[in-house]
Amino acid sequence: MIAIAANKRDEYNRYPLKFHLFIILVVKRFNPDWHLPDMTTSMTAFARSETAVEDCQLVWEVRSVNHRYLDINLKLPDELRQLDSKCRQAISAFVNRGRIDAHVKIEKPASTGNHAIIDLDAVNAVTGMLGQIEKAHPGLQTARSTDVLRWPGVLVENEIGPELLLGQCIAALEKTLGELVDDRKREGRRLGELIDEKIRSCQQIRSELTSNIPQIQQQTREKWNRRIEDITSNVDPERVAQEIAIILTRSDVMEELDRLETHLDETLSLLRVEKPIGRRMDFLMQELNREANTLGSKAIDDRMTNASIELKVLIDQVREQVQNIE
Repeated sequence: MIAIAANKRDEYNRYPLKFHLFIILVVKRFNPDWHLPDMTTSMTAFARSETAVEDCQLVWEVRSVNHRYLDINLKLPDELRQLDSKCRQAISAFVNRGRIDAHVKIEKPASTGNHAIIDLDAVNAVTGMLGQIEKAHPGLQTARSTDVLRWPGVLVENEIGPELLLGQCIAALEKTLGELVDDRKREGRRLGELIDEKIRSCQQIRSELTSNIPQIQQQTREKWNRRIEDITSNVDPERVAQEIAIILTRSDVMEELDRLETHLDETLSLLRVEKPIGRRMDFLMQELNREANTLGSKAIDDRMTNASIELKVLIDQVREQVQNIE
């Protein structure tokens, strides 16, 4: 029993997707309504958050689009420049792939007069200069208090403490990234449903063609026999059988159909894997397209040609959606 268990474990390590699909099929056999949660994540999303910091608002906006790798475009105001590295680390912890445009701004109240501080040293300096002007030019109009307050440097805005601002910035970014990931998962769920539908259509086309292959081969064999009989009746039957066998061998597509089945099953299995699958899916689309092209090049019947065309259309539609998957 121990040896059998060890062998099964080794086989699972070599073919994890195969066992993953087998378990799904077994569970579905006893509970047809059961399904795994969708794990596909899109690369297209947007999130915005506002965080109150004293009298100001810390506003983060993060948007993501598809990209071959993780490309972070980060814009920070001067007060937060020192957080550039930490912000990038936070983004990398939430997102694995895509172009990320993230920027933050500090929104202050429109009127800050009630929250300003009077710099008494600046007031003393201004009034001293005004006194010197009045002595030098006694006829000039006396300055009022409001004139002094308008002087640059007299009113100083009550600035936010740098420690508080820096501490809130990363927390607000992580909150925004959490919303972004949720949005990417919602979009990914819709993409997964669409891909699942297209792949199952491909499976149906492949299954129907597979069941028609014996009939197609038999009809091809009869067609060539009739053509040869029309040309001449003085032909060696064995040679005719050999030539027809060569034609059928060259047009045999069972290997292509078997590989199509494998790639389609693996694609459906990947939709249930909780990790980035975009690059693997893109590779599978290339393989599926190659098999569909080979199927068309070997076609000896309209059913094979039509199946090849329908497969290529569906695969191309799936490939467009795969470009947005993380």
